[in-house]
Amino acid sequence: MKKPDIPSRFVIDWADLKETALDTIGGKVSRHFKAGVNRNHAVEACKGGRWSGYESDQLQRWLTSGYKSGDALDYSHLVPVREKRRFVFNEDDGEFNLDLVLSGEDRYYSEWTKVEKIPGLHIEAEIAMAASTDASTLTQYFRWMNQAVYSLEMAGIDVQLDLIYNCSSGLFREYDSRRFQTQIRVKQEGEISDFNSWSAMVSPASLRGLMFVAICKHAEDRGVNVQSGLGRRDRSDWSVVFNRESSKLVIVPAWPGSPFPVATMDAQFKSALEEIKRGAAS
Repeated sequence: MKKPDIPSRFVIDWADLKETALDTIGGKVSRHFKAGVNRNHAVEACKGGRWSGYESDQLQRWLTSGYKSGDALDYSHLVPVREKRRFVFNEDDGEFNLDLVLSGEDRYYSEWTKVEKIPGLHIEAEIAMAASTDASTLTQYFRWMNQAVYSLEMAGIDVQLDLIYNCSSGLFREYDSRRFQTQIRVKQEGEISDFNSWSAMVSPASLRGLMFVAICKHAEDRGVNVQSGLGRRDRSDWSVVFNRESSKLVIVPAWPGSPFPVATMDAQFKSALEEIKRGAAS
């Protein structure tokens, strides 16, 4: 029998994933998973351990109280500011508007002015790393990302954050050679939320805990079962770039894993912000 074709992309909102993870930790995993294989993998992901880089009680605490890896960095000089014109009226200077005089308005002069506006920033971060990657590398990567995102928020930038796993093969049983993308929509631009409410998604439990749970939800939604290795993705190197075509700041870790190059990633991150700032000013 021919296998049914299933959509390759799955998006889950943070609120839904957070509820699923907390229920799984609290012994209510059956609310979200009917298939035993998917359910068991989700439970194991929430347990954590040495390979995962966190423990179950830590994940639960981060989900309920938030995770902050450090103080905000000063990105004020890198904040992209856009000048936006608006029409204002006054009593003394500008363009004379006879219709306003005839209507009895006191402010009948008008002019265009400029106001400064900080644009939002869409960050799309790939978070999958090879199973051979030491948990310390994952921890360093997510601590760095946590502080970077927190610093942007404190600098007044309205961040939109999506964490993804672009799997090239080996994710679902009977679909070994298929590509699938699991995307966690952590925070949307314009969404008013406290950093602590979603910061667990940029914590040491981001990949081997919460993304693994999201992958199990992906499988459950498609009516398939995950494979034990939870997939592979294409080779890549550490990088932070601003994609002008999509207007996204794209973060990618190395595959296979390697030590986290903090100085390189810091430099690339700041360079990307400077590029965004130049574009906003032009």
